[in-house]
Amino acid sequence: MRVKKTSFKIKLFLLGYKVFKFFPKIATLFYKFFNLILKAYEGIWLGLLKRESIHEINETFYNAQKFYFTDEHNKSGLFLWEKYVIEKNFKEKKTLLLLAAGGGREIYSLEPMGYKIYSFECNEELIKYANAFLSRERLISRVAFSEPDHCPLIGKKLDGAILSWGTYSHIKSSSKRISLLKEIKENLKPKAPLLISFWVYSGENLNSKIVARVANLFKPYEAIEIGDALPTQFTHSFDKEQIERELIASGYELVYYSTEAYGHAVGLVKA
Repeated sequence: MRVKKTSFKIKLFLLGYKVFKFFPKIATLFYKFFNLILKAYEGIWLGLLKRESIHEINETFYNAQKFYFTDEHNKSGLFLWEKYVIEKNFKEKKTLLLLAAGGGREIYSLEPMGYKIYSFECNEELIKYANAFLSRERLISRVAFSEPDHCPLIGKKLDGAILSWGTYSHIKSSSKRISLLKEIKENLKPKAPLLISFWVYSGENLNSKIVARVANLFKPYEAIEIGDALPTQFTHSFDKEQIERELIASGYELVYYSTEAYGHAVGLVKA
């Protein structure tokens, strides 16, 4: 039986199909390559930038997130995980320290629940918005300025403290986080609860290794840790062991830890 010769256009079609079939693999290789370049770039800047520049990056990021400056967001209330923790650990408390108060979202929910709130924020644009928002809503609480990574000494002992949504992940270096937790503790009664929330570390991976190793080649003024990142703002991701270690080093006992919805934990001031 005579086999019909395949025409040129059919050969071209079959060849093209084989080539295009490999495009996803090629695209994946290009993605991995450029991702490595991006992580190295991230690491270079993490190694070069001092803490003041990290603060400026974070402030620039939040100023660009316009929804933080809207009544809609700040009236949205507590997240479900926040409600659960507050009902479980803060129910009988009356005075609270709120650090990194943002635009006033937590205050909007907490003050009507009967809490007297001493609140602070390092971003002056957010402070202006928050105080105008709270005034419009006829709430008593006001937000005062505090230096980044620091907690003012109030001069009285409070029943509990909240380090606002995700703030703990924006603090660079374990030593600075421990120092902040100790400053917060100076304002709290024995056995007072502290709520912190954070990005969750999903395990050591190539990206986190590249960022840390490249950054540390530049001999930064403080070592870059696995879990540090600088995508559009500085973040550090945590596992349970690190959270517990930093709370214990600061004079707290870890009594609750969860990664449901968002990483969060409660420490009690040791008596």
